[in-house]
This record gives sequence, structure tokens and C-alpha cells, in this order.
Amino acid sequence: MLQSVSQFDLEWENIQTAQQWTALKAGINLQAASLCNRFPDAGINLLEIRLHPYDRIRWLKAGLNAARRMNDKYAESAHLGNLGMASLELAQYDDAIHCHEQSLTLDRELENSNGVAEDLNYLGTIYYYLGQYTHAHDLFEQALATFAEIGDEQGQGIVLNSIGNLAYSQGNL
Repeated sequence: MLQSVSQFDLEWENIQTAQQWTALKAGINLQAASLCNRFPDAGINLLEIRLHPYDRIRWLKAGLNAARRMNDKYAESAHLGNLGMASLELAQYDDAIHCHEQSLTLDRELENSNGVAEDLNYLGTIYYYLGQYTHAHDLFEQALATFAEIGDEQGQGIVLNSIGNLAYSQGNL
């Protein structure tokens, strides 16, 4: 892991320059749009470590625009979900809700059940942070049912943890 991070850091300036170039050219060049579309998800964990959420949002918006230009609905949904998470980190709740609702709509259209469940869980988390516990609980229950329907035990565990945190915050031990 440390070796990977070190290698990434050695190339960080080149990575940033390439992302900026593809973002500039994405509107006029499909190959640049294709690359720009992939930048935000390439090494996403490293980008979360190395980029401030404001910078990640910039990269994700460029990727989102490229995905839309290429009519890549799966990438569009992924970028919207990641934009929602970055917005949540900045406590930009309205933006986070808007992104996850758009992602949810796309995931339903694409019949991407895992994406639907993740979107519902993230929306539940946002409403939990906003203190709208009943709405959050309803979203968590929908996410849990969707994860159960597709047999995703890890997803179910994540949602059950969210439901537990919600119950705890309401004094329901």
C-alpha cells in the first residue's frame, strides 16, 4: 500500500496535468472525453486521500460532463454518487441530496439494484445528518430490502449499522 501511494505521489503532478487537459478538451474530442470520464474513478481511494473535496468535485463534474457527452449512463450515475459523497463531506446537504436523487433515478432506469441500494443508503445518511430521522429510517429500510433482494450481505451490514446508529442517536438502545 505504501509503495502504491509513493508511486502515485511521484506521478501526482503528471496526473493533475493530464486531468486538466482532458477536462479542457472533452467538449471537442471524444477520446479526451473518454479519458476525462475515467479520471475521477481511477484510484478513487487515493484521490480521496490526495484531493480536497472541492478539488474532487471539480474532477467529478468534469467526468460527469464527459460521461453525459458520451451518453455513458453508468459512469454518469457513478459520478453523481461520488459528487454526492464529496458534497456530504463539505456539509453541502442540498447538493448531496440532489446528486444522489439523480443517481437513484439513473440506477433505477438502468436496473442497477446495487446502485439503487447505495443511493438509498446515502440519502438516508444525509437525512440522518439533517435530523430527519423518520425519513432517514424509511430510506435505510428500502436500502436494506434492496441489498437483501440481491443477496449483498456486506451492503446489508452497512445499512444495519446505519439503522443502529440512528436508533442510538434517538436513545433507543
